Amino acid sequence: MLEPDGSVRNRIHDTRGTGWAVAAPASGFGGWGGFYNSWDFLDPTIAFSATIARDTAASNQDVVVVGITRYNTVTGAATHQTYALDTDTAYAAGTYPSMPGSGQVDLFPNQILCYGTYLFVAVSRYVYVFRADTLAYIARYTVPFSEEVQGFAGVTKGGEDFLLVLSTGHVSTDGPIEADSGGAPEERYGEFYRCHVRKLRLNYTNFAARTPVAGGGTPLTSLYMPQGTQSGDDGYEDHLTFRFAEWSFARPRGCLAYSIAAEIDADGMIAVYVARTNQGFGYDGNQSDQRPDGQAPYITCCKAVLTRAFEVGAPTYMSPSVPVRYGLSVDAGGWERDSGRSLRRAFSHGSNTYQNDIPAISGGVRNPHDTDNEPSVWAVALDTTNRRVFFAGRRPSLAGAGANVYCMDADNGDLLWTLDTKGIVQQNALAVDPTTGNLVVGMSRTSGWEMPDGTTNSPKAEMLTVDGATGLVLRHFDLTDTINYNGILSESITTGCYAVSVNSLGQSLISLNPCRYDT
Repeated sequence: MLEPDGSVRNRIHDTRGTGWAVAAPASGFGGWGGFYNSWDFLDPTIAFSATIARDTAASNQDVVVVGITRYNTVTGAATHQTYALDTDTAYAAGTYPSMPGSGQVDLFPNQILCYGTYLFVAVSRYVYVFRADTLAYIARYTVPFSEEVQGFAGVTKGGEDFLLVLSTGHVSTDGPIEADSGGAPEERYGEFYRCHVRKLRLNYTNFAARTPVAGGGTPLTSLYMPQGTQSGDDGYEDHLTFRFAEWSFARPRGCLAYSIAAEIDADGMIAVYVARTNQGFGYDGNQSDQRPDGQAPYITCCKAVLTRAFEVGAPTYMSPSVPVRYGLSVDAGGWERDSGRSLRRAFSHGSNTYQNDIPAISGGVRNPHDTDNEPSVWAVALDTTNRRVFFAGRRPSLAGAGANVYCMDADNGDLLWTLDTKGIVQQNALAVDPTTGNLVVGMSRTSGWEMPDGTTNSPKAEMLTVDGATGLVLRHFDLTDTINYNGILSESITTGCYAVSVNSLGQSLISLNPCRYDT
């Protein structure tokens, strides 16, 4: 944790676990990378961190679990610790249910977020729900039509709290989704076509006091949103969510979306900003007009207006050609843009090779974390006060320099400035300081990032503070010498900052991976 002046206030390290031995020269520390964090929704002195871990005391199969810590930043001490496990059984923090001897799966989370009085964890196709005050596990919600929950954003309207869940689509070949006939590696059209935002209401036993429901209760209720297809239309499914493949200018092509930010303005307009791949497949990529071949516009950054979904009497179907306070079109108040010129990487599909930034499938797995398999933009952060939205990811070239942080006008999508950090900005490593409007950028530790004078003769760093209005670097951080809690793992993980969050006091949470050493 850093103070607004950049000084280190707290160092938090989760020492629990039984797997992934630390290699020499470990000196008593080591363990898990802190890839995720969140501030408490109500109390700026309470923070949360999450790790990828193993612990046979909690999971007898030694599968990957999510280590969660709640800590007080005044005392610097953890108040509660628990794990997210592959179970529906509710349990108190640190007290785990009996787990089956087989069938448990690895849980690799994508984001944690405290909203209201709950802590949410995005894992696989689930939303895990914990009490924010005690970390008691309440329940997990299975997101329909989802392959992987990528992120969350919260909004409050009419005295109720809502969670907007961003998911890539389920890969099953049912309904309108066709199987790939193009040969190995087999593409999963549903992952793109079903990519969506879902609206969930947070339930409380007392809404005014935001009293959480009991363990085993129902903390989330899915509420319908207008969809852009109806029975009889090509590609129709009864999903009642916001699908990019139905509302984008590139429809029926969908996308893979990785990060989301949301706002509700003084007039009641509700909008989300999403980082996505620049191309995608439709429900049947065997058809020539549903392929990521560049015939549809390249889109990496977008704003979707969702206001109608929160209004009384909202329809279950709305025509994308006649939007009413809903959708991605300019008429609805939204926009779709490419971040300058996004990455054009060779992407093989059957006998064809396209140019896009879709993470390729290798060995049956689509891993956007693999080197040179990343999407162009991976993270998004919103400054509602100054009407700026920021996107970041990797350089738009596999070999050369180029901007990878972009500032856009939140209202119309116009590009305001760009910055080249050289180091990749991960999915959760972008945040706005609400006290200054400046941008905090976490990245892979590197030299060669763009200096204020435009040169790249810069020292090593893994985090930057950037002027939100101009894009000039105000401060850089090489935390390796300052934060030395982590050792060296026997596996290769890119050294860097994986998540940042800034609270209402201008204090920053910085999540670091396990490989902490100078080279």
